[in-house]
Amino acid sequence: MAVDESRSELRRRELVRVLLVEDCPDHAALISAKLKKATRLRAEITHVDRVSSGLERIADGSFDVVLLDFSLPDSFGIDTFRSVHEAAPRLPIIVLTSLDDNQLAVQAVREGAQDYLIKREADTRLLVR
Repeated sequence: MAVDESRSELRRRELVRVLLVEDCPDHAALISAKLKKATRLRAEITHVDRVSSGLERIADGSFDVVLLDFSLPDSFGIDTFRSVHEAAPRLPIIVLTSLDDNQLAVQAVREGAQDYLIKREADTRLLVR
C-alpha cells in the first residue's frame, strides 16, 4: 500500500526539465541534490559544464528552465546570459552564481532573466519558486 501511495505521489508532482549549466562538479551536485529534495516537483536535470554545450542541448532538447552560472570556462558575466537568452528567448533563465553583484543582477533581470540567485543563499525553497 505504501509503495502504491509513493508512486501516486510521484506522478502528481510536476515534472520540470532543468538544464543546469555549471562548471564546478561540487556546485552541480549540490544544486541537483537541492532540486531533488523538492516536494512540489520532480526535477529532470541535464548538466553541462560550458555555455557552448548548453546551447547545443537547448537546440536538441526541450527544457522548462535553465539554471545558468555566470563564470564558465567559455563565457563570463552578462555575455553568458545574453548568448543563452538569444538562442532561446522564451526559455526562463535563472542566473545562479557566486558573484554577489547587485548591478549585474539588475542588468540580468532587466535583460530578461527570471531571477538572479547567489549560490550560497540558494536553498531548495528558492530554487523551486
